Amino acid sequence: MKELYEELQRYAKEGIYPMHMPGHKRNTEVLSMDPAAWDITEVTGFDNLQDPKEILKDVEVRIKTLYGSAASFLCVNGSSGSLLAAMKACGKHGDMILMARNCHKSVYHGCMAFGFRPVYLYPEWREKDGISGEILPETVELGLKEHPEASFVLITSPTYDGVVSDIQAISEICHSHHVPLIVDEAHGAHFAFHEIFPETAVRQGADLIIHSVHKTLPALTQTSALHLGPHAEEFGITRERMKECINLLQTTSPSYVLMASVAECYRVIEECGETLFEAYAKRLRWFYEGCEDLKKVRVLPMESARDPGKVVISLKGTNLTGREATEILRKQYQIETEMDSGDLVIALTSVADTDEGFQRLLRGVHGLDAMVQMVPSGDTSIRLPRAEVVISPEEAWDMEENERVWVEKDALLGAISLEYVYLYPPGIPILAPGERVTEDVLKVFEKAEAERQVLKGARKKGGLFVARDSQRQ
Repeated sequence: MKELYEELQRYAKEGIYPMHMPGHKRNTEVLSMDPAAWDITEVTGFDNLQDPKEILKDVEVRIKTLYGSAASFLCVNGSSGSLLAAMKACGKHGDMILMARNCHKSVYHGCMAFGFRPVYLYPEWREKDGISGEILPETVELGLKEHPEASFVLITSPTYDGVVSDIQAISEICHSHHVPLIVDEAHGAHFAFHEIFPETAVRQGADLIIHSVHKTLPALTQTSALHLGPHAEEFGITRERMKECINLLQTTSPSYVLMASVAECYRVIEECGETLFEAYAKRLRWFYEGCEDLKKVRVLPMESARDPGKVVISLKGTNLTGREATEILRKQYQIETEMDSGDLVIALTSVADTDEGFQRLLRGVHGLDAMVQMVPSGDTSIRLPRAEVVISPEEAWDMEENERVWVEKDALLGAISLEYVYLYPPGIPILAPGERVTEDVLKVFEKAEAERQVLKGARKKGGLFVARDSQRQ
């Protein structure tokens, strides 16, 4: 049997370059720590995250100052925990909410836990790139006009592919309808620190903004920050209210190792950020310029509406799938990428990447370009189907065992699902509990299987648990 500790030691020595999160990229020159020596509890002089007044308060003040928020909170339950806390602060049981359909599954968990009734906002589809795009302001405006009872709006920006929405315009629309806006900016914690990146939602009027510090900045996995925007208090989201919601959902034994990594991350940014991010921007420009001579493989270009730190490699129209390209990059170039799906591969870069890391990635992309052949191919991208919500996620979750039945996939049409089905990463549900299994949903399942993509979420292979007799409803 393999031992995790030994496997991590072995993997660290293999020389595989991490083009994936966490953002410290195992670069000990940027983040060097001794976890065992620093793993303490709330001893004298080290404050308490439940009610920070000293050293941990100083960390939160530093974060607040760097982003220009009304208040910032250090969190160690990941951005999943921060999203749940933000949702709890904005609504009460039974409330209707407007949420982007491409939200992370933790937002759906929030609907289950707090009894929210979701109405979905659908992102635009980028046909050429084969990815979901932004949530349009007019989509939010229409949603709020049709559902004036909604308690808040929640969208993801940037997406897993790096696409950003017009947060300024969406914030203004939300505020004109007297509802707060939550932005899951988990993948955009670095936006505030260089003009090459899109503007952070913290500075565009959003009311609650969530950052995964570990995703794109040099901090340890599971670290997060939650920010209050300038108008949050107008909706009753005070600093005290937010802290209560965080404490309700966050561990009472936060890791000082994790907190120290956040403190060090933002200290380095405060003291050396301008130099570090200018070097990062230079590496990004060099990489994208180096991709301009690609003949068959396509790297999505730099643009204002997308994070250039997310390198999206498209194999569309070639004889390679994203999964096959990932294997080649790993075996031949010792690069581990963030994600592959259909004909796409995503490499996640950060300020902690080295020149050698970018050079290796560029060699890998050109290597793929040299070996692939152009072939006629269909559309291998996975689009989110339009959901038909029949019962709330909470009702689906709470359904008694005698009301549940397992149904084989060939007989699922019309049934009300009691389970998730999603591709992971990024963990965006294709089907969520409480939604009806439609023909469009089944077509997505078939397409994913045909492209050899792994669908996750179901407890048993070959079918789903659904509401008993729901096909006949």
